[in-house]
Amino acid sequence: MLGPPGPSGPGPQSRGDGWPCSGCGASVALDLPRCPGCGTGFLAELADPSTTGVGVLDRLARLATGNRLAALGIGLAGCGLFLLLWVVLGLLT
Repeated sequence: MLGPPGPSGPGPQSRGDGWPCSGCGASVALDLPRCPGCGTGFLAELADPSTTGVGVLDRLARLATGNRLAALGIGLAGCGLFLLLWVVLGLLT
């Protein structure tokens, strides 16, 4: 009796242990530089030559929604940490 078919080589994985492809949304193994399903490269949105010389806000606008939310979260966390340090150090003096 035959078992279930195994993987036929590198390709999109169902587990979350890879990078999300911005082209098709598949989870791609970390050791692959391109998505085997659609051919989109890792962080291809940021390496796009058409964005050369474009401002940071324009680049952020071109990112996928999840990446924009991550950038916003990192920015807000940095601002919050700066504000917290400012208040704490202001109270100590």
